[in-house]
This record gives sequence, structure tokens and C-alpha cells, in this order.
Amino acid sequence: MVHGRGTLSVDYDYIIIGAGSAGCVLANRLSADARNRVLLIEAGRPNTHLYVNMPTGYGKAVGDPRFDWIFSSGPEPELGGRMINTARGKVIGGSSSINAMAYVRGHAADFDHWRQLGNVGWGWDDVRRTYQRIEDYDEAKGEDRFRGGMMPVRRAHSIHPMSYKLIEASVQAGLPATDDYNLPDPDGLAVAQINAADGLRASAAASYLAPARGRKNLKVITDAEARRILFTGKRATGVEFERHGRIETVKARGEVIISASSINSPKLLELSGVGQGERLRQLGVEVLCDLPGVGENLQDHYFVGARLTLKGVNSLNQEMRLPRLALHAAQYGILRSGLLASTLSQVMGYAKVLPGSASGDIQFIGSPTTMRAKSRGTSKEMRVELEETPGVGLGCYVCRPESRGRSHAISPDPKVYSSIVNNYLSTDYDRRVLIEGVRLCRRILEQPAFDGIRAGPPLPAPEVQTDEQMLDYLRMAGGSAQHQVGTCKMGSDPMAVVDDRLRVRGVEGLRVIDSSIMPTVVSANTHASTVVIAERGSEFVLDKALA
Repeated sequence: MVHGRGTLSVDYDYIIIGAGSAGCVLANRLSADARNRVLLIEAGRPNTHLYVNMPTGYGKAVGDPRFDWIFSSGPEPELGGRMINTARGKVIGGSSSINAMAYVRGHAADFDHWRQLGNVGWGWDDVRRTYQRIEDYDEAKGEDRFRGGMMPVRRAHSIHPMSYKLIEASVQAGLPATDDYNLPDPDGLAVAQINAADGLRASAAASYLAPARGRKNLKVITDAEARRILFTGKRATGVEFERHGRIETVKARGEVIISASSINSPKLLELSGVGQGERLRQLGVEVLCDLPGVGENLQDHYFVGARLTLKGVNSLNQEMRLPRLALHAAQYGILRSGLLASTLSQVMGYAKVLPGSASGDIQFIGSPTTMRAKSRGTSKEMRVELEETPGVGLGCYVCRPESRGRSHAISPDPKVYSSIVNNYLSTDYDRRVLIEGVRLCRRILEQPAFDGIRAGPPLPAPEVQTDEQMLDYLRMAGGSAQHQVGTCKMGSDPMAVVDDRLRVRGVEGLRVIDSSIMPTVVSANTHASTVVIAERGSEFVLDKALA
């Protein structure tokens, strides 16, 4: 219920909407000059809870509406009408506060492709210099890895023996041995690298926002949901938001920056009059700028797992249950170390599965766990629970999917969630790559590394052999990897929403700087590349020669 209206008394040079992976970076960089007044508006709560600071707390935070938007798609056409949930952080730090902390840069070719699409300043050589400012990898060696950046990167510790068996089995299956999948053209499986240090999650909030919180020129507002961008003519001049049941407005002397995610950023544009003209008129929103690409080009990695039940050994299925969990909790509480200071997704890497692939076309995620999803009583509350029997899981997704979906506002009420259709598996290429990828996952689980402890054949079952049988399995068994991007894509074609300096086309004083600007999804978990986007975006905002 709205109780009234008000106006913040201070005008700001920069207003940032969304304190996620991008917004925290922008708040730090734009407020570094004491002459800039910066306001950061976040719909979620502060990041003080144990679940968003203890590294393995994401197992509890994901699916909890206190921390997670819990977006759900409509019926997916290629998945038999299944509706797929996607976790997005509703907390300071955004999804970097509830994700699995995986630090994965993607392939050099991903960024070179962006440059080939006409986006100047986004090739690998440009982005590599940005990674140098971001990355603080304590094992850095050679010219392709870096120390001294803003974001701690550490090899995951407390690795379970079954994780090492996954890596051993991958070599037995013919993949190359590697210890670093963050090189420009990676291949093979290795122990995961994560954004965590000293027993705590190294989210964007911890790495970027926390060091800036003491600046007098930076103000952070939580529990404040942006309703629309305010314009004078076609220039963005402020933001209307709701906080504690009260609608407030604030003015921007310089720029408004939307960093609200690939779901909420296009919705906010649409509710502000920027989007597909006919769609906005149907919502009853006055059209300020007819921009047909807003909400289109949605991409996500569709993840499908293979799994193996074990005997005669334990896995994290047992370690994360009482009474052993109590021992791990005590170790974490006293020493900030051990399993709870690490990650459940302990193995990552790449492989080429199609003949002639120039680089890895699937990415693996492996874990010494097997899990099942369970409802908590409403469609908006889901939990993933560990199986009781020991097991290991190894899944994959298509690095560069061709399937495209969309996400659009369906009501002028900002509190109404957008419609989402991902269109997973809607192209022949995506189906072919994922079929071969899951076959490879199953073949790895069949290798001698697991002889003697294998309780039975891995899933998908041995009778799943033909392409059609495998496709039926993919449609039933997969879900979102939580990597939705692309709905405000960067470019110069008619469907581009922002230019290569991230300025919204057709208006002034407004940028989108988050994962939604990716023209194509990177071959990786998306947090690291989103931080790159924010670092590059802050340069464009501050360097008037580039702006």
C-alpha cells in the first residue's frame, strides 16, 4: 500500500538502479571522485545475513524470497510446457551474493565476436586489460592471469576425493589434463576457482561496494524498488521509486544508470516509455521512444546433469547432513575454514563435442553431490535438497546457444513480474551440442576411476541411446544455469538497445550497464563478465572523450 509521496532533497550526479554485480562496481568507480554525488538504489535487503556471506550459504539463499527474486518462465515450448525457475539476487550484491561463486572468464573468442559485431572496445585485447584490474588470483602465473585486482579469486579448497575422481575420469575419457580453465581457450576439467577469501564470499558487494561505503558522496538505499525513469523531453532526469510504502523521487544532474538484471532492466525501460511502441500502448504506458529490441534477445544456459550413485564411500550428500554437518559448522564458526568456506560445485571445465569445433562448445560443472528439487508449499518457494545416498553429478550446457527468448512487462504495476520465455532447445544446433555433451558426461562417469564404488549405471540410463531418446531426457531433466543475459543488447543494428558505450538509443542521459547488454552470452558463468561490463561502463561514464 502506497502511503504518500516525497522528493529526496539532494540532487545526484549519478543514480544507479540495482546494487548487483554491476551496480556495486559502478558505485565504487563513480564515487571515487569526491566531486561526484552518487546514489545507489536497491530493491533488496542489506547483505548482512549468514546465508549471503558464508560461501556455502547459497544452498539456503537460492529459492528463499528474502534473498531471491525467484523468477519463473512461462511454459517452455520445447520442454513440454515446463516452467523453469531462475534465481536472481534480491539483496545488496545481487546474484553475486547468492550464486555458487564460480569465477569463469569465458573464451577470448566470445569478446572478439562482440567486436566483430561492431562493438568497438569490446574485443579480447580490450577486455583482457579490464580483467587485469578485476582479478586477484593468488596462483597467477604467466601473462594471462593476474594478481592485485579488486576481486579475490581462489582455487576452491576442502575438495572431496570424489571431485578428484571426476577429473581423473575426464582424462580417462580423452579430455586433456589442465589445472586452469580460465585461460583464453580452455579445454579439460579442473578444480573450481571461486570468488571467496578468508572464509567469506567475495561478492561484488564485498569486493567493490564495501571499500566505498565510507565515502560521504555515496548514498545507498535498500528496500527501494524503482518504478520508472523520469524524463524531461527525452533526457533522463530522475527516478521514481517506492520505499516502505511511500513513493519518492530523486533528480539526476548527470546520468541515470540501470543495472537491474536482464529481467528487471528491460521492464524498467518499458514502464518508463522506452520499448516496443505497440506493446507499451497495450500496457497503457505513454511511448517516449519506440525501441523494438527492449526485452528481446534473451539468452540463458540450459543445464542438464548426469549422475552416478556410489557405494562404499561417502560424498557431500553425507558431509552436509547431521551429525557431520555439525562438525563442519563448528570448524567454520571457529576458524572460518573447511567445507562451509568453499563451494559444492567443485569441478569445472570445457570440452569440444562437435567435429571441427574451434573452441570448447560445452562447459561442465561437477560436484560430489546429487540433488533433487522440492517445493516448499508455493510455486515461488523451491529448495534443492541433497539425496540421502552418496553420489556425484556432472552436467553441462551449450557454451554459445542459438536459442533466443524474450522478457517483457505485462502490467504498468512495477510489482507485477515480467513474462519470461527462454525458448530453450529451440534450434537444431543447441539440441545437437547438448545431446553430445550429456553423452560425454555419462561416458566420464563410466570410466575406471569409479570402478568398485559405482552402485549402478549412471543416469541417463544405458537404454537412453538414440538422439530422440536423449532429447526426451534433456527436455525432462534440465533447468536454468542462472545466466540470463541479452535483453538490452549492445550494438548498432535495429534491435540494439544500447550503443557500444552503453547509452540507450533514442534518449539522453540514460545507460544500461549490466548483463542485459551482452549481444551474445559468454561461454561461462556470467558474474565475471558482468563485472567487466561495469568496469568498462564506468570508464565510458567518466571519460567524456569516450562518452
